[in-house]
Amino acid sequence: MQRHGRTVAWALALVTSWSFGRLLFPLIPAAAWQGAQDNKLHAELAQMAEFELAGEGHRACVAGALAKPQTSQRAQQTVEEAHGYLETIGQIAQQTRGAPVPPWVLQMQQAIEEQAPISCNTIWAQVIKEHLDQLSARQERNTPGGAPPMRDPAEGI
Repeated sequence: MQRHGRTVAWALALVTSWSFGRLLFPLIPAAAWQGAQDNKLHAELAQMAEFELAGEGHRACVAGALAKPQTSQRAQQTVEEAHGYLETIGQIAQQTRGAPVPPWVLQMQQAIEEQAPISCNTIWAQVIKEHLDQLSARQERNTPGGAPPMRDPAEGI
């Protein structure tokens, strides 16, 4: 009798979890880029900062690098679409900033060809690091005296 009660309790817990999961799952956005259907509009890309563009490129780079060794038609289509999206991102970065295509775009395209998704991560991390360094430098320039004020270690005790 106790065994039957435990089985019913587990079944009820599973059904409840499944029901809530089905309700919540559509609210969680998919982070993985899977193809051209996940591309942002040109107008949306044009409004992004360079590190945000690099984030978009990163998603396509990883998908393309993972698909490159596969032989299916869908995988090869993903590789082509990843290259196309990176090219679009590079053109938009070039147009909006009046500068050459950022080097990270070409590096991400190379990472796809080398089947190196970890390189995609490294390239993206470098862009983020450069962005944070720029923010730090800007903050130091805007702080009187050039450095953040020193606090007494005993302050706040």
